[in-house]
Amino acid sequence: MEPYDDLSRLHILDEATVLYYLKTRYFADKCYTFLGDVLVALNPNKNLHIYDKEYHERYGLDSLEISHTSTQPPSLSLTSKQPHIFWTAQQSYLNLVQTQTNQCVLEVNNVLTILAAILHLTNISFQESGDGADSVTVNDEEALASGASLLCVDMTSLQDALISNTISVRGEDVKQMKKLHQAHDGRDALAKTLYSRLFGWIVSHINDNLAQDESNWENTRTLSILDFAGFERFQRNTLDQLCINVANERLHSFFCHHIFTMEQQDLEAQGVKAELVEFKDNQKLIDLFFQKRQGLFYLLDEESSFPQATDSSFVAKLNSACASNDHFLPVRSQAHGFTIVHYAGQVLYDARGMLERNRDRLGPHLESTILNSTNEMVKLLFTTKEPTTGSYSRSFSAMRTRSNLPHVTTNLKESVDKLRSSKLSSNGANDKDKYFVSRYFRKSLSELVGKLDKSKPWFVRCVRPNAKSLPGTFNDALVTSQLRYNGLLEIAKIRRDGFPIRLSFHDFLQKYKDIWTSKDDCLDEQRWKVEKLLNTVGTRGWALGHSMVFLQHSAQEKLSERLDLIRKRRLKEQERKLQEEIKRKRAEETARMAKTRNVGVDGVVVKRETIQ
Repeated sequence: MEPYDDLSRLHILDEATVLYYLKTRYFADKCYTFLGDVLVALNPNKNLHIYDKEYHERYGLDSLEISHTSTQPPSLSLTSKQPHIFWTAQQSYLNLVQTQTNQCVLEVNNVLTILAAILHLTNISFQESGDGADSVTVNDEEALASGASLLCVDMTSLQDALISNTISVRGEDVKQMKKLHQAHDGRDALAKTLYSRLFGWIVSHINDNLAQDESNWENTRTLSILDFAGFERFQRNTLDQLCINVANERLHSFFCHHIFTMEQQDLEAQGVKAELVEFKDNQKLIDLFFQKRQGLFYLLDEESSFPQATDSSFVAKLNSACASNDHFLPVRSQAHGFTIVHYAGQVLYDARGMLERNRDRLGPHLESTILNSTNEMVKLLFTTKEPTTGSYSRSFSAMRTRSNLPHVTTNLKESVDKLRSSKLSSNGANDKDKYFVSRYFRKSLSELVGKLDKSKPWFVRCVRPNAKSLPGTFNDALVTSQLRYNGLLEIAKIRRDGFPIRLSFHDFLQKYKDIWTSKDDCLDEQRWKVEKLLNTVGTRGWALGHSMVFLQHSAQEKLSERLDLIRKRRLKEQERKLQEEIKRKRAEETARMAKTRNVGVDGVVVKRETIQ
C-alpha cells in the first residue's frame, strides 16, 4: 500500500487534511481512497482504465491463493492491495467464505415488444374536447394504434379506458369522463405499471435460472450489491424526490448506526473504555417521516384516502402536525410548498399532484382492458398477485412455482385465465385496502434494511468532485460539504482510534489457532489464550472485553500476515514430505523391478545348464 491510501492512518485528522489528500489523489488519478474498511470513491468523470483484464486478475479469486483442499478460509488483509472497488468485492467474498454470513434465456421478443409499447404509450397526447364538456380526446391516434397493436388489445377499448373511468352507482356501471390531467396521469400510470412489472418478471426469471435447489436454500449464502440513487435536489421536487431522499436518509441512518452506534455500544457492553466519536444522528428526521399518526407518510396516506382532500389540505396538515420538528420548515408564501432539512441540505418540495401521484393506480377500466390482451405475456404481468412492497419478482417466482413451469409460454393460458377472472371480479372492491405509493415504498425500504441488518455490510461512499461532471476539476467547497454530511472525517477518526473488528474469544481462537495452540480447552482460560496469542504475534491495536476481542485493522493485518506465513511454511513442509515420499516410492519401485529382472535371468541360466 502506498502512503495515504488509507486516510485513517493519518496522525493529524481534520477537515483540511482529509480534503488535501483527497484532492492530491484526485489529480493523481487515484479516485479510490480507504477510510479503514470504508471505501471513498471520487468520480473522475473520465476513463482511468482501471477496470480492465489486468485489474480483474489483480483482484480476482486467483490472486487470493485459496486452497480448495484446506478447511481453513483465506485470511483478510486491508492493506495488501491499493484502494479499488474490486477490493471491496474481494473482501466481501472472503468474509462470506469465512463467516458464512450473507454479504450484501429471456423471451426477448415479448420483452422488446412490451418495451416498445411503453414508448408508444408515453407518446400519446390528449386535448380538451372543446365542446363545453369537461372531457378530453386522444390527440395522437398513431401512437395509440401502435401501443394497442403491440399490447394486443383493442384500440377503441384502450382509447376509452385512457379518457374515461367506469364507476359503479347503485349496481350499475356508469362512464365518467376524465379531465386532462387525469388522462395524463392514467397514461403515465399504465406505462409505469407495465415497466415495473416487466422489470420484476425479468429479475424473477434471472433469479430462477441462477437459483440453487430449493431444498438447500436455507444453507445458501449470498453476496448482494446495493446501488441506490443519490440525494436529489431539483428546481421542482415532488413525491419521487421525497422518496429517494428519504431512502438516502434511512440508509444513512443504517450506516451511522453500523459505523458509530453499534461499535460504541459493543465496547461499552464489553467493559472496554474508548473515546466516543461524536456524529450527527438523523433519527429525529427519520421520525418525521415514519412516525405513526404524526409522520409525513402517515398523513399523506390519510389525505390520499379522502376523495375530497387536496394538495393544499395535505400541506396544511403537515404545517400543523410537524411544526415542532426542527427538520420541517413551513413555507408561508406557498400553499403547496414545504421544506425538509435533510442531512445533505434543505430541499423545497412541491406538493402539487402529490396526492394523485400517491394514489397512482390504473383503475379497473384500464386494468380490465389490459387483461383482455391476446398476448399471454402481457396478461401474465397483470394477473400476478399484487405485492406489499411493490416488487413483483417474488410474485412471478411464486406463480411459476405453483404452475411447475420453468418458462412463460402459452401453456400458462389456463392459469392466467383463472387469475384474470378472479381479478376482474374483484375490481373496485376493497378500494380503501389498496396500497398507496408511499406504503409500497415504506414496505420495500423496511424489507431492504431488514436484509442489511442480517448481513455484513461493506460501504462505498461516493463523492462528486464538481457539480458539472467535468474531468480534472475539484471544487473544494462542494467536496467539503460532502465530507461533512457523509461523516467521512468521523469515519476516519473511529477507524483510526476504534476497533471495527470484533470476535468472540472462541471464534478468534478458531480463526488463528494455527499461530498458537494449547491443549487446554477450559473455557475459563479463553481470555488468557487470546492474550497469549496476541502477545506471541507482538501486535498492538487490540482490546479484550468480557467475552470478545476487539481489533484495529493494523492488528488484524499483522495476524493475517503471521497466519499466511505459517500456512506457507506448513505447505512447503508438506510439499517437501510429499516429494520425499514420492522419491522413496520410486526408489522402492526401481529396486523391486531390478530384483524381478535378476530373478528372471538366473532362471534362464539354470535351465540351460540342465539341458546340457
